[in-house]
Amino acid sequence: MSSRAPVKPSVKRIRRQRAPKSRQLKYCHSKTRNRGFVKFPAAACGGKRITEWLPGKYQSPESLAAFEKSLGFFLLHGTAPPWVGQPQQRPSIPDGPRTDLAEVLADGPTVEEICQQFTRHRMPGYCYSEQCHYRTAMRDLCFLYAARPADSIGKRELLEVRALFVRAGKCLKGCNGQTRRVKAVFQWAADHELVPDSVPLNLQALRNLKHGEAPTPPRKQAVADELVRQTCQHLPREAVDIINVLRHSGARSGELYQLRVKDLQMASKDLWIYQPAKHKNAYRGHSRTILFGPKSLAILKRLVKGRRPEDHVFVRPTWDDPRNRNRHTVGTPWSRYALGSLIARTCKRFELPHWHPHQLRHAAASAAYNRDGGTAAAAQVLMGHATISTTQRYITLDDGPAHEQARKFG
Repeated sequence: MSSRAPVKPSVKRIRRQRAPKSRQLKYCHSKTRNRGFVKFPAAACGGKRITEWLPGKYQSPESLAAFEKSLGFFLLHGTAPPWVGQPQQRPSIPDGPRTDLAEVLADGPTVEEICQQFTRHRMPGYCYSEQCHYRTAMRDLCFLYAARPADSIGKRELLEVRALFVRAGKCLKGCNGQTRRVKAVFQWAADHELVPDSVPLNLQALRNLKHGEAPTPPRKQAVADELVRQTCQHLPREAVDIINVLRHSGARSGELYQLRVKDLQMASKDLWIYQPAKHKNAYRGHSRTILFGPKSLAILKRLVKGRRPEDHVFVRPTWDDPRNRNRHTVGTPWSRYALGSLIARTCKRFELPHWHPHQLRHAAASAAYNRDGGTAAAAQVLMGHATISTTQRYITLDDGPAHEQARKFG
């Protein structure tokens, strides 16, 4: 009796015989908070997905242990574990969300409602970057105490919020700045009689973090002119123009992105003036004047020639390759991250040290101070700072004169 050779099953048959993949939990990473979190499926949580934020930093032993505990309970019971906690059901308001300050004041506001009112009435007065900082601070505040009455927040609760900033990996200046913004939210609420005056006074008593209590990043340095020159060799002409004007004028990149032809004012043949309507400290009532000297004028005169008054001076480049992913941005003004990402990609491709456009502002302040006859006051006017202490943080001292003095008299 002849034995038949075993028939090798096909790949399609094997795929049909496989058991359906089970819905397991995924260990996710939040880059903003540097923490791990788990999202439970809606079928296991009564129709609404629940997020569990794990303790400790991402990939830490504490975080991984909490994830294994939640994963084991979910695989065993098929539901979210009881220690996660169900989302609190807020009383429904028949007339829609409360947007009037009087309505919020009548019932006693919660922390979340205070943040909503601050976002609606006070937030538009800040610049874009400051609005982003406030949103991050209020997001972390509501993450811990969204449903708490606003008048019950004290120094103990603010300490917990600040600890969340530290665990997220923020530096010392960032933690103190975000804590200051949380205090400002409650101070605004007290000014509008949403919370008692004792609440912001109690929060103001909390001291700032000191060195060693939070990470301290290295101080930003001015970018070297040689590195800028090497990078510009691989950049389009439109990017080189705005980089050179940033280097010589000391302006912020966002101030030049919005520059139009009609905004330029001629003070003399070798000096033009630009006073942006929107800038970083406009909400503080400060004025801003940017000075363009001969080096910047050589570029600006070429760019404004033949353009209409309402046209932007600095626009994004024209790419020859139609497959380029930026081909749809030709002729549009530079955005917040377009120039920085272009420089970062270029430095990475040609193995150059990474630098950021804001370091050009540091380089302009250092050059204004270290040149012959330069003073800190002149650098302050060029930078547009209200105090000279801010200008001193931008200046990188030149050790050359000190070395010469040491050789002669040391």
